[in-house]
Amino acid sequence: MVAVTVILAAVIGAFVLGFGDSLSEPAPDAQIDFDYDASGEEITVAHDGGQTLTPDNTGFLEVTNLVGTDPFNDAGANVVNDEDGVATLDGTISAGDVIVDDEEVDDTDGEVTLVWENSDRSNSQELGSFNIP
Repeated sequence: MVAVTVILAAVIGAFVLGFGDSLSEPAPDAQIDFDYDASGEEITVAHDGGQTLTPDNTGFLEVTNLVGTDPFNDAGANVVNDEDGVATLDGTISAGDVIVDDEEVDDTDGEVTLVWENSDRSNSQELGSFNIP
């Protein structure tokens, strides 16, 4: 009985001290579509279904392997760039919304990845990726 009490106290203490916070912020279950134009070496990234991305469930979005430092600006989605090309949301992104529009790929032998991070950047997850042919 003492062991159960000690384990229960440790679990409750971890959540009270904030260690359980990242567990409460899972990445949204969103389907991401990548459309690559080989002739221009450009890619478009869009939300293709599933859970809507909102300021409440998404801290930051980052897209890798693109030439520009502000890949989210031309898309018209509800994103705001900070200095290193990482976006925060100022509205929702749902099915059919373009997240990155016709951005030049940096490494044409690489992979383009859209990464989600929670608000304190303690948890991240790949929402989707595309291997450039």
